[in-house]
Amino acid sequence: MTSNALKKPYFVDELVVYMETPEKALVAEIDCRVELITTPSSCTCCTYRFNSRRTPGYRCRHINAVRKVIEGQGKEE
Repeated sequence: MTSNALKKPYFVDELVVYMETPEKALVAEIDCRVELITTPSSCTCCTYRFNSRRTPGYRCRHINAVRKVIEGQGKEE
């Protein structure tokens, strides 16, 4: 990820990913209902919190969106 990708919103499906650092992002629904702190391996959403306890390596859609932006697959606004 380049430094140009930081501090810009990226669209991944119905999510907006705003990379704060190369390893940490704020992720929100397009309608901005909830803003989550997400990294390539963790998320503050309840889906991740519950499922990661039962399933090691679990990735919620927010983690997947951050990974796509890091890999250059997100659409810049």
